[in-house]
Amino acid sequence: MARPDKNEQTTSSDAASRSKKSRAARDAMAKGTGSVRPTAGKGGGSGGQSRDVGFSAAVAAIVVLGIGAVLFARSQLTAPGSTAPRLGVDHWHSAFGLYVCDSFLPPLSDTQGDARGIHSHDDGIMHIHPSSSLAAGEEAQIGDFLFEVGVDLTDDSMTLPNGDTFTNGDECGDQGPGEVKLARWSIEDIDAEPELITSDLNDARYLTDREAWTLAFIPDGEDIPIPPTVDGVDQVTDVVPAPHDGGDPDDPDGDSTDENQDDSGGDGTEGDENGGDEEVDESDGSDESDSTEDSGG
Repeated sequence: MARPDKNEQTTSSDAASRSKKSRAARDAMAKGTGSVRPTAGKGGGSGGQSRDVGFSAAVAAIVVLGIGAVLFARSQLTAPGSTAPRLGVDHWHSAFGLYVCDSFLPPLSDTQGDARGIHSHDDGIMHIHPSSSLAAGEEAQIGDFLFEVGVDLTDDSMTLPNGDTFTNGDECGDQGPGEVKLARWSIEDIDAEPELITSDLNDARYLTDREAWTLAFIPDGEDIPIPPTVDGVDQVTDVVPAPHDGGDPDDPDGDSTDENQDDSGGDGTEGDENGGDEEVDESDGSDESDSTEDSGG
């Protein structure tokens, strides 16, 4: 049998080599460009579109749920409740004093810009008209006021806005060791013994309008005094009737209508008649005086 020609073997070998190189080049290009061959069979081109639509729908649902959660939370922060002091409705006042060892300190000032609607006017009186559900109803607590005026209170210490700290066991001069206490009175019964609060001080609730509170660092056994601003509670002038009560913010006493009626003499008809009668009376009076003078002459 004749052996194949060397030239034929070389040509065949070169063709096979070029074919392998061509396939390798195509595979490299496919990997480099990230191209993907379409899937054979029915629906091969719609699978990706279905996945895209499903992903978009999921994102849209998450966005809607997020917006709904934010709106619900905001409504809870601004909706009035049924327990007083109610958000945006009630406006209470209570006296407050800060007593250290043997004397009251000057009234405290706001430091948070009235963040929750429980604050002071530098007058030693707590103005309680919640602007957030965080400080309304059962959440209206003495801790909200202390946060506003910059007092850091725990059950065994208090730190004042100037940095002075008083901790249970610290000495009160020659009076002995002191401890943090909180006392509450009702102004309606101010001469009664106060309620003494010695734990969970920040959580002590406002129970009603016209209370008196003293936060004290005082030796054990010493009486906690009533705050000196208690008489000022009934002198507060910033109380405006709530809108739901029909109050007019520009007329807190509700007497502008009466004044207008008094000035006009009641309704328009009666006013005109009364006015006419007065003119007749005046003219009659002048005629009588003239005739008297004539007869007297």
